[in-house]
Amino acid sequence: RKGQGTGLLKFWDVDAEGTEPATVIGLAPGASVIRVVWHDKLNQILASTSTGTLRLLYDPLISRNGALLTASREPRRADPLDQLLRSKDATPLVGSIMNPHALPMYRDARFNKRSKKDDPRKPKIDSGPGLDGQSASSKKFMEFAIQGREGSKSIKNQDSRAELLKYAEKTKDGKYLGASYAHNSGHEHLATKTLEEEQEEYEEKMQELLKN
Repeated sequence: RKGQGTGLLKFWDVDAEGTEPATVIGLAPGASVIRVVWHDKLNQILASTSTGTLRLLYDPLISRNGALLTASREPRRADPLDQLLRSKDATPLVGSIMNPHALPMYRDARFNKRSKKDDPRKPKIDSGPGLDGQSASSKKFMEFAIQGREGSKSIKNQDSRAELLKYAEKTKDGKYLGASYAHNSGHEHLATKTLEEEQEEYEEKMQELLKN
C-alpha cells in the first residue's frame, strides 16, 4: 500500500542455483522503487522512487569517479550565523523600508497620506477663454495692429523686380563700382582658357625647356 512498507532493491547471482536474491537493500521507506540504472564505466547504480527522490549506490573499492568525487570531501563547517537564523528562538530580523519614490503598487499608504497632508494640492488657476488666455478677437486685433505699424516697410508688399531695377539704374554711374572693378572699368572678362588647357600648355613649355 501507499505510504506503507519499504521499497526494496534486490540483486540475484545468475550463476547461483535457486530464486533467492543474493542481496536485498531497502531504499525507499514508505515508497516504491520505480527505475534502476547501472552505469558501466562508473560502476554505480542510480534508483528513482515514487516520492521523486533518487538513491545512488556505489562501492568505494570498485567504483570510479561519479559520487566518489564528492563523497570524500569533508562537510562544510556550520556557520554560527546560519544556526542562529535557523533557531526557533531567534527573533526574525524584519523591518520596513521607506521609499518615497517607489512605484504606486509598492508605495506605503501611511507615507502617502502624510505627504498629502504636508503638501496639499494647489488649485489650478483658470487661464480664461480661448487658447492660453487669448481669444480669437484679441489675436486678430493684435495682428492688425502689427501690420499697421509695419506699413510699407514690410517686404511682403514690395515688388522684388522693381526694386532690383532701381539699383540697376543707379549702378550705371562709375561712382558705384568702387575700387574692386577699377582694373576692368566695370566690365566682366571671362577666362579664355580652361584649367585643363592651361595645364597642358604648362607641360608643353616644361618639355621644351628640358629639350633645350
